[in-house]
Parts: sequence; C-alpha cells; structure tokens
Amino acid sequence: MIYDKSLSEYPRLAGETDDSPRLRRAVADCANGILYIPRGVYLLASPIVVDNFASLYMHPAAILRAAAEMDFVVTWDGGAQYENLIVKTPDGEIFDNLNMFIRGGDIDGAGLASCLCVRHYHHFTLSDIALHNGKKYGLYTGGGHGYELIANNVYAKCTLSGLAGNCGICSRLSDSHYTDCIVVDYTVGIEIAGSSNRLTRCHVWGGIVKPLHGYTQDEWCALYNKRKFGAPDAGSPDSWFSDNLPEMLYDSVCFKISGCSNNLEVCYADTGMTGYLMSGSDNYLNCCQSYNNTRFGMDGDTIIRHTGGALHLSGCVFRKCAPNTKLYEGSGKGLYILDTATAGTDDFRFPNSTADNSGRLNPYAG
Repeated sequence: MIYDKSLSEYPRLAGETDDSPRLRRAVADCANGILYIPRGVYLLASPIVVDNFASLYMHPAAILRAAAEMDFVVTWDGGAQYENLIVKTPDGEIFDNLNMFIRGGDIDGAGLASCLCVRHYHHFTLSDIALHNGKKYGLYTGGGHGYELIANNVYAKCTLSGLAGNCGICSRLSDSHYTDCIVVDYTVGIEIAGSSNRLTRCHVWGGIVKPLHGYTQDEWCALYNKRKFGAPDAGSPDSWFSDNLPEMLYDSVCFKISGCSNNLEVCYADTGMTGYLMSGSDNYLNCCQSYNNTRFGMDGDTIIRHTGGALHLSGCVFRKCAPNTKLYEGSGKGLYILDTATAGTDDFRFPNSTADNSGRLNPYAG
C-alpha cells in the first residue's frame, strides 16, 4: 500500500471535540498525494472539502460519520479549471493527473447529511466504498463539470428510519461508468440525469427498514424471517398486501433514467414500486431483470414506467410476482423490443405485443 500521509499522524489538538479539524489538516498536507485513513470511527461535526487533488485511501473498517447536520460529509472538488478541455497549473503547465480516487471505507451520513459529492473532474475513480444513511444522497455527482467517473463496488445502504425521499446514487453528469454498484433502501436507488453513462451489473432493492407503524426494527426483521413467499400471515389474510409497507418502499424507484443514450446492462430492479422510470432519448435496457420479494408485502408495483423518448429493450426478463404487478405504463410510442421475455398472466404484456413478447415491436413513430 502506497500513500504520502496517514491520518494517524494528525491527532486531535487541545480543545478539539471531533475529527473534522485533524482530517482537514491531513488533507491540506497531502496536495496531489494519497492520504491513508486507518480503521476507526471518525466523527465529523463539519464538512470535509478536498479541493487540492488529494486522493483518499480508506481502510475497509474506516468510518467517516456525520456528527452534526451539513450538506455533505465529504466533497471532492477539482475546481472550476475542470470546465476547460485542458487543465493547467497556476504556472501555466499542463496538469493531466487522471488517477485521482477515493477508495475503501464507509462514509455515514447518519441521517444528518448526504454522504459524498464528487464534482469538477476529468476521469476519477470511486471504488470499494459504502455510503450509509445519506439524508438526501448517498453519492451525488453534479453542481459542476465532470466526466469519466469510474465507480465500482459502491454500496449505498440505509438502515435508519426517517430518510424517505432520498437517493442512493444521483448523477447529473455524463460519460461515466457504474459497475457492480448496489443500492439498498434509498427511496430512489440510482438516478441518472446526464447522458452516455454506462451501468453494468447494478442492483437496487429495498424493504429492510421497518414499516412506518406497528413494528420495531427487531420485530420487522423477525416477521420477515417467518414469512413464506406468496402466503399471507397466519390469522390475518388481508395483511400480506397491506398499506403498511416498509418505509422506503413508498414511491420507491429502482432506476430513474433520463438524459439520452444511457445504457443499462444486466441490471436488476428488485422490489421497488417502480422498477425502471425511463424518459429522455434513446436509452437502453439490455439483459435487465426485475423482481418483487413479496415477503416485504408490496403489491401494485410497475416494472417499467415510460414517460417519453425512445426506449430500447433487448434480452430482458420481467416477472409478475404479485397479483397487481403491472409490466408497462406508457403510451408505447418510442418503445422498441427485441427478444425480451415476460413471466406472468396472459395480460402481462407490452402494448401491441405478441403473446411471447418477442420480436421488434411498435417502432418509434417520431
């Protein structure tokens, strides 16, 4: 492991009651270098802004946890110069460091803050990191220029009540790759509002945070473990598909995709009220799937909500898991289908499709 500075070299000073000041000192001394953050829980009462091209290398058991309300626990910001095609130093020399990164560890918003913002970059790697309990966002990329974010093994997860309406991964930027990213119990799993992004093997699911009323978290976990797939609770035939869903499933969306020319490959929408909310122009679902884990009690879900633009489906498989699951909501205009299968009742089909839902159907009419 190679690094320039370690946070262990920067203890708290007299009068400091949290770890924000020491972390800021370490970042300041690591310009265009690598700062290692050892294992441990670091309480941050004010935000950390990395604006000197420092990379963060965190031990897997290093936790940066919000201890007060703030916008983001950590912001990595390359600066306005990244709005230019070529970045230069103050001395006028070309600065083209393409290997800056944040790797490892856990950024925990603790329900007080969003976890991580990355903006103003030309090629940046985010990998092997957990983003817990973001108040508004787990990861947010936007508010500045940026392209070629390489995000791999990003795990965004909520375990606290009271965070409904948040988003696990939200990108307003373009030309980035998200691979093997998993989002659990953020109301919106992954939102892509930029263009020409590539999502591969991403999985969004929810239901672990307890319902709004009637259960403690421990009671909800115990009930889930007792339930059988597709069967109501003993002695309560109406409770299975009830109005008391787990908190984060209300209005939940696994993938919210707009912009244009975004491509989802082998992605999995798992137990959200909307699996894929698709708009924009020429977006693609290739070999994607859906599922509804009925142990969580959710019915009336819609797998694809198509609100505009051309949507291309190829090699997908969608299943009807609950009595009132809907396959597709939309006009059918701009919907292209190739070799996509469904499993469910006879009415579980795309508009104007054949019984097996295969073939190129309903071509875009302009």
